[in-house]
Amino acid sequence: MSYFSNLPFTAYEFNGVVDAAKDITVRSKFFTEYKNYTDLYSLYEISDGETPESLAYGYYKSPEFHWVILMYNELHNVDFEWPLSANQLNLYCQDKYGEYASSVKHWVNQDNLVSGEIKEFITPWVPPNNPGIEGNLEYIPITFYEYEEKLNDEKRIIKLLRIELLSEFVTQFKNSLSYGRL
Repeated sequence: MSYFSNLPFTAYEFNGVVDAAKDITVRSKFFTEYKNYTDLYSLYEISDGETPESLAYGYYKSPEFHWVILMYNELHNVDFEWPLSANQLNLYCQDKYGEYASSVKHWVNQDNLVSGEIKEFITPWVPPNNPGIEGNLEYIPITFYEYEEKLNDEKRIIKLLRIELLSEFVTQFKNSLSYGRL
């Protein structure tokens, strides 16, 4: 069952002709109050190259339920909110930073406090100076690639709705969207 098959129809007019179309603007919030109860889900770490469809197939035994994974984790755009594979991350960093991908972006100390961070990348890149004394290991340099890798890795931990709750979830989702069907 696909996500869009559950959406209601709406009437729209184009060039004087009224027709019906899926209302892709409708949103369901029925599960918001329950989604943070830890007994409803398991934490899962997304593997390199895994897609929502392959994860749904492995976990729910059908790729059709990929939308449940995305919805439960409030992921709206897999191109930006799903972790990139190692190869995709390399290409992304090369495209975004070019020759500066391995340059120092900022420094962090042992408490993970950032120093010397520039929020906007511009070329030519002038790396920030070590905020500590030269040779002092108190601060560690973080490259643009390492920075992007950390952001990407943070996207890897998601919540998977327990398998035995899937049917009820789908039913409640359908019911929450049942208004106004044509």
